[in-house]
Amino acid sequence: KALGIDQITSGYNEYEQKTASVQTLMNSTGKSIDEINAYLQKLMWFSDETSYGFTDMTASLAQMTAAGGDIEKLIPMIMSIANSTAFAGKGASEFSRAIYNLNQSYSGGFLNYIDWKSVDMAGASSKELKQTFIDTAIALGTLSKEGRTASGELVTIANFGQTLSEKWATTEVMEQTFTKFAS
Repeated sequence: KALGIDQITSGYNEYEQKTASVQTLMNSTGKSIDEINAYLQKLMWFSDETSYGFTDMTASLAQMTAAGGDIEKLIPMIMSIANSTAFAGKGASEFSRAIYNLNQSYSGGFLNYIDWKSVDMAGASSKELKQTFIDTAIALGTLSKEGRTASGELVTIANFGQTLSEKWATTEVMEQTFTKFAS
């Protein structure tokens, strides 16, 4: 069975998941079925090459595009969330938890403390990820050149989560930060 049927069943299950996501993505992006299939092929390839689930990735992609996200930016962002989770030494269950919570923040327009705390408790945050967030926010101007919030608080790796209430980690900061981990 493992030599013959399991591979076919696994492939069919991925096909079903992909088919279910296509309509949602077409509706939220206005793109054609061929364009959507091309995007999903990237995620399917990535999920085949890693331990991360295609279902989680496509569900998050559909939710983020429905929240107004650009599918061109979201594909690398989802793959990079998986990479940053792997960089922190975590597996598929931690990725699922991280993607769920980051999806909530993305849909809300900025990274919030509660969602970040869930990512942190899953062990999916690293010092490098926090520093990349800070550096990206400085480059985009949501933090000052010195790394200060609008109220003047200096953002560091140590106080990263507590400063998120100032809404400096916008969706654009999230997109660009995580895209850096996509490579």
